[in-house]
Amino acid sequence: MWNMYDVISLEYKHSYIFHIVFDNGVSGDIDFYEYLEKGPIFRPLKKLISLNRPALMVEQYPGQMVLI
Repeated sequence: MWNMYDVISLEYKHSYIFHIVFDNGVSGDIDFYEYLEKGPIFRPLKKLISLNRPALMVEQYPGQMVLI
């Protein structure tokens, strides 16, 4: 069975790298660069970074995370 964890913190570091913390205590840095062309969910992230604005709003819905 696959477990879905909630994101409790998402912090911009630099470039396309964010520090992410899940509700189970697991945390680390993730480079979203390789995901930018993988679907429409990442388009807002690409736009934010290209505008050099490290502000990010995260909306959580059951089973998914949406970057705005």
